[in-house]
Amino acid sequence: MYKNKEFDYDLWTTETAGEKKYWVRVRNTNEVVEVNIETMRFLRNQEKGLYRTVLEPGESILSLDLIKGDDEVKNKWLTDKYCFEDHLSLKEDILLLEKTMTQKELSVYVNCFLNGISLRRYAKIYQLPYSTVKVVQDKIRHKLEKIMGNSHKL
Repeated sequence: MYKNKEFDYDLWTTETAGEKKYWVRVRNTNEVVEVNIETMRFLRNQEKGLYRTVLEPGESILSLDLIKGDDEVKNKWLTDKYCFEDHLSLKEDILLLEKTMTQKELSVYVNCFLNGISLRRYAKIYQLPYSTVKVVQDKIRHKLEKIMGNSHKL
């Protein structure tokens, strides 16, 4: 397996008794650490991005989706459209949001926002007035806007 010397770490996965474990070794110190899957994905994305940018002069990337423009060559399929940093940031913001919620807000959030139950159905199941559930939804949205700004809408 080809390993670029520019990377400061090695990544690998092991599986024991059906459980996957993800490992990182820091090359300078030879320290080996078990990491979670999100960290592993982040490091692999970084590794792929660095590999794509570290090419010898005159070396080109072979691609089935090669598009030649005026003076530049673009590889659409090699670019990763998934921004992992944004995903982690959003996930942290959601965890913070969940910590600030009351029990009622958390119940509406899980049932309506995550599981897709309509507000009317939720109100009927829990024998609450629809207006009460709507107020709780508005409180959740207000907290969300406070934490994340207007960039994410629920």
